[in-house]
Amino acid sequence: MALQIEPCPFCGSQHLHMVVHKMNYSIACQSCRCRGPQKPNQEQAVMHWNETSRLHSACLKQMPTTTATPGHPMGQPSIKLKPDYR
Repeated sequence: MALQIEPCPFCGSQHLHMVVHKMNYSIACQSCRCRGPQKPNQEQAVMHWNETSRLHSACLKQMPTTTATPGHPMGQPSIKLKPDYR
């Protein structure tokens, strides 16, 4: 049974490949170079990668979004630049 590899959980890239190292397998992203853990077979490597992708997506959906509030220190530049008169 062929398993479909989900996009990279960190950058969303579809450019993924299977890495084989000393009889272990892992999935690696060619865009951001992140790599899943080494597993003894291809199916486990893909299943772990997909689970990480699903968990990361779920966490991102639960994170609150923030916006800069006018007058708040984080909403304004900390240094006011003066024009350069030469």
